[in-house]
Amino acid sequence: VSPLTKMMTPNQHTKTMMEWSDIANRTAVYNIKNAEMQYMIYNQGIKVMDSLAENVISKLQKGEEVNSMMALYQEWLNISDKVYVSLFESDEYSKLMAEVSAMQLKLRKDVEGQLEKFMVGIPVATRSEMDELYKTIYELKKQVRELEKANDSTEEEGEEKSTRRTKKA
Repeated sequence: VSPLTKMMTPNQHTKTMMEWSDIANRTAVYNIKNAEMQYMIYNQGIKVMDSLAENVISKLQKGEEVNSMMALYQEWLNISDKVYVSLFESDEYSKLMAEVSAMQLKLRKDVEGQLEKFMVGIPVATRSEMDELYKTIYELKKQVRELEKANDSTEEEGEEKSTRRTKKA
């Protein structure tokens, strides 16, 4: 947000503008972190291809033939598996992945919150209203099932009593 906007009298519009500016800044940081994570994966891909090339060169120098694409593909899979598993198990990647995931969830929540603010004047149900409605429906269905079970057990008890009375008579 530019310095001129800070001179404006604070109101609902400037507050919303500042919130969107914060979301935009955090989105930029998220994109940088996500690019770092993609770069880590890209570097591992280079390692896989370098290792595969070294293996092929070694085989050719020994006089072996590389005549099966399937065998080459299988070797690539084996090398990839080892290299990527080592990346995914590393602390650096795990921390970055957790950070990126947390940022993504927070951004999504904040953007949805801002969009709900804009939807207030429009006669459309918002996500939070729908979530509340779904929760209420779920609770009501649960109560109906419980009442049906209680009613069924009461009816069974009544039938047992009437059967006993008819047997006695």
